[in-house]
Amino acid sequence: MEVLIYFGGFTPAETVTYSANCTSTDMDTTVQVRQRGTLTLPASLRERYNIKLGDTFRIVDLDGILVLTPMVPMVPELAREIERARIEADLSVEDMLDSLRDQRTRYVQERT
Repeated sequence: MEVLIYFGGFTPAETVTYSANCTSTDMDTTVQVRQRGTLTLPASLRERYNIKLGDTFRIVDLDGILVLTPMVPMVPELAREIERARIEADLSVEDMLDSLRDQRTRYVQERT
């Protein structure tokens, strides 16, 4: 999901037009930049893309076109990858932790 927001040459409190990815249910509406730069996305857009309170987005400025991209939590993905690697290596959790402790000890010794 990406939402493109165009902010070409505006000052605060001017209206800003945005559009979601174009489909047969195109959405074209106007939102206003409020105090402290706050934008409220319409409920229909939040529902369409399952945007929930507290979701975090990265914003990229592409020469006047702002692209909002959801930030995906990395911890669950990394945990799954570590577990997959542990199972492939046929290691118990204790073996993996012992190996990590040994590697950390060697790393500290090399740095001193």
